[in-house]
Amino acid sequence: MADVLLAESATDELASFQPDIEQRIRDKLKQAGENPDHYLERLQGRKTFKLKIGREYRAEIDWDKNESVLRVLRIGHRDGFYD
Repeated sequence: MADVLLAESATDELASFQPDIEQRIRDKLKQAGENPDHYLERLQGRKTFKLKIGREYRAEIDWDKNESVLRVLRIGHRDGFYD
C-alpha cells in the first residue's frame, strides 16, 4: 500500500473535470495506492509511471518505492497526453 499525493498541477487538473469523471479518477488513484504493482506501468524512456483511468484518461505518477508514496504529477485525456 502506498500514500497517494497530488502535485498542485494535478489538483488543478482534477478540479477541471466534471464531478462524475473526477470521482472516477479519485477511485482509480485510490486503487493504485492499494496495489501499485498491479495498476502502474513504467512510461517508456522516463522514470515515471502511467495509470490508465478507463479508456480516456491517464495520470503520470512518480512512484517512490522506498517511501511507499505515489506522487501524481499530472492528469489528462489520453489524446496528446504523451506528447
